[in-house]
This record gives sequence, C-alpha cells and structure tokens, in this order.
Amino acid sequence: MALGITLALILTAYMTTLDGQFVYDDDKIIVENPLIQSGENFWTGMTTDLWAFKGKPGSPGSNYWRPVSVAWSAMNYQLFGLEPAGWHATSIALHFAVTILCYCVMLRLGFPRAVCAVVAWIFAVHPVHVESVAWASGIGEVLVAAGVLGSYLCYLMIRTGRHRSLWLVAVVSYALALLSKEAAIVFPILVFGTEWILSGAEGSAAGRRFVRALSFSVPFGVAGAFYLTARLAVLGSLVISSEDRPSIVETVLTAPAVWTFYLRQSLFPAQLSVFYPLDAVGWEDVGLKTFVAPVAITVGALASVWWLCRRDPRYGVAGLWFAVPLILPMYIRVFPPWSIVQDRYLYLASLGPVLIVVAAIADLARLRSRSLLRGGAVVSVILALQCMAYGRVWHDNLSLFEHAAAVVPNCSHPHVQLAYLHRVAGRTNEAKRELQTALRINPNLRIGLLNFGLIAVQEKRFDEAEAAFRKVLRSYPDEQPAIDPLLKMY
Repeated sequence: MALGITLALILTAYMTTLDGQFVYDDDKIIVENPLIQSGENFWTGMTTDLWAFKGKPGSPGSNYWRPVSVAWSAMNYQLFGLEPAGWHATSIALHFAVTILCYCVMLRLGFPRAVCAVVAWIFAVHPVHVESVAWASGIGEVLVAAGVLGSYLCYLMIRTGRHRSLWLVAVVSYALALLSKEAAIVFPILVFGTEWILSGAEGSAAGRRFVRALSFSVPFGVAGAFYLTARLAVLGSLVISSEDRPSIVETVLTAPAVWTFYLRQSLFPAQLSVFYPLDAVGWEDVGLKTFVAPVAITVGALASVWWLCRRDPRYGVAGLWFAVPLILPMYIRVFPPWSIVQDRYLYLASLGPVLIVVAAIADLARLRSRSLLRGGAVVSVILALQCMAYGRVWHDNLSLFEHAAAVVPNCSHPHVQLAYLHRVAGRTNEAKRELQTALRINPNLRIGLLNFGLIAVQEKRFDEAEAAFRKVLRSYPDEQPAIDPLLKMY
C-alpha cells in the first residue's frame, strides 16, 4: 500500500511535466548533440566528456565524463527521438525506482515501517527534486542515486553475513553510479561511516569497528581508484576548475552558507529557482548574514544530530546521507559564479534531513504509526501540489527564466538567459532591457557585457560596443568573443 501511494503521489506531482519542452542545457546536450543521435558517434560519446561535441577533438570542455548518462540519453533518443514526453516519462519511472530503493534502505537500517513510508512519500514529491526529474539533462542525479542506493542496499545485506554473494552486484552497481556522475566517488566514505556507527551500536570495540568499516569500504575504494584512473585518461585531469573560480580561502568561508542553503532547501523548500544569488564569501564579505549565522546554524544542527545519536545511533547514519553526498558540491571552485548552489545536488542528500526529522517526530512525540502516516500523507499531498506547480515552470525556457527572475530578482543570470531568448526571437528591445537589468545587478558580468556589445554592434552604436568589450578585456585579456568584434569594428 505504501508503494502504491508513492506511485500515486509521483504521478500527481509530475504529470504536468509530460508535455514540457526541452529546456536550458537540453538544447545543447540533447537536441544539438550528434554523439547521442548517431550510432557511429556513440563510442566517441562514451569516451569523451559530456560537452565534447562543442569543442576540439581531444580537448575536454568540462569535468563531466558520464558514459552511463550518455548511454541513457542515446537510449531515449532511439526510443523517442526529439519528442520530450518520452524522455520525461522515463525520468519519472526512474525516480519512482529510486524512491523504492530509499524505502528498502531505510527498512534495512531498522527504521519503523511507518517512518520509512512517510520519508519515501516526502522524497517522492520533494520540490527540490523537480529540477532533476523534470529536466531531461538532470537525469545524472537520478542515475547516480539509483546506483549508490542499490550498492548501499547490497552492503547492508552483506554485513549481516548471509548475503556474501551480493558483493559483485554491490561493486557493479557502484561502478554504474560512478559512470553516471562523478559525485559517487565519495560513496566509500558513506560505507565506512555507516559501518563505524552500526558496529559501535552492536557493541564492537573501537579496533574491531575500524577493521570492519575498512573491510567493507575498501572494495568500493578500489573501484573508485580504477574510475579515477580512467577519468584521468579521458579528461587529462581529475578536476577542471572554473575560469572565475573563488580562492581556497573564499571556498572555506563560503562553506557554511552553502551548507545552510542545502539544509534549508531540504527542510523548507519555499523558494525554488534554477539560479540562486549566493556569491562566494571573501574576508571583506564576512558578516552576520554571510558567515556568522550560517556557522551558528551549522553548529546547532550538528549538536541536534549528536543529541539524537545518543538516543539512537541510526540518526548518525541519516546525517551521513546528507553530509557525504554534498562533499563535492561544497567544492565551489569548479562551478561558474552564478551557480555555486543548485537544487539538483540535493536529489540524494535531501534523504538525510527528512529521515532525521520524521524519525525524531515519531520518536520524541511517541506517535502511533497511524497518526504518523496520516500526518505524513497530508504533508506529502501539499508537497505534491507544490511539485506540480513548480513542474509547470520547467515547461519551457521562457517560463523557467521568467520565474527565476521573479523569485530571485537580485540574481543577474536569469536576465542574461532571457536576453538571449529575446535576441534569438528578434525582440532586440526586450533583450537590451534584460541585459541592462543584469548589468545593474552585476556591472562586471562578462556574459552580459559581451551580449550587450554584440547588440550595440548590430545597431551601429560602436562607442557603446567598444566600451563593453574593453571592459571585458580589462578582466579577461584573452577573451576572444570580445577581441573579434573589436577587430572587425576597426
């Protein structure tokens, strides 16, 4: 019955996405990508980075070597061509499968069946998951979650001593997760931490706990080492930092704000957008809102989980499910400045806070299963309706970026995206208005200055165009998109 309700909730929440178009990066990664559309190019797509079709052969353009995600896209293209409805349907089906895996994992960890059901319902319709499920190019989050959860479920069965034959399934599932998205590389940490906590709860001494934790995590660590070797061979580098990357100090100072953002979105997903105006924090930016309050919230959250762990160590395992998947997203040096936080990075991590809160409510309030299920059903229906509404936002590019501009008015990037849409459609005045808004928010925005300069050239306002291009070149002397128009003007 619990899984039937889960399916009904998912269909209710995501039915509005079935008639949605390809949006945002879909146009490049799917519609214009020859590597997924031709059998002749398939192997090239499997052995290059996700954006290789845009650059020169042999020169990776991103950190994203994701052959399983590429294979998923190629499969969908063979099945549905460029009809988005089929792509959305397979994403919804995979999301349902991931939700079932979440339910099974929680049961294996020993949480009460009613708690598992409520958490699964909330996970199924959590609004932060819309970006991963409704956006065809966001499928990597769902694929990696399926692989990680499948491998983790096998580990939980193996540790009982009765399912040793599942080791191969566990490692293969983990390998598929790694090849879906690089975020899976942290999975051995999750296994080590889980085994340390569970062995301690079972009365093992510290030495034995360490040995058991190490023995269960090493096979996954070996698989991760093979993956990193292959990744290095394909990309030529383990990590490619963003051109506008913050410093290490700024990354550290921003960490509390990033962490509290993800905690807030997990528990109070009231504000949803494809972009968020969270900037890197430097020494000069340290203040109550940017650093002190996030540190205080972080300390308070950790203290709360520590207190709950004294009642039941499994709260610590739930905490790991939030903290470990966010290790890589916390390294903001690999992201462009307008997207250092994204809802999709919470697809798997949101499971942790939701599980902690639901289990704590059931535990501390001593709720009966029926009362918990009723309350969880009400919350899940409300969240499903919110999902449905936000799913409509992802229907097309115009609605997506207009929504972002309205929800986060102090973020420049939605206006840049709207300017591009207007410019392509021949609405030059609207494009200029959006670019002017973007440059008011961030006067040094490179992409905004470049686009403004190109429009000025088209309208023969050469002085304004030159000023915009030269402003870009002061910060980026080798920026070819600014150099080429200047050369043509003279």
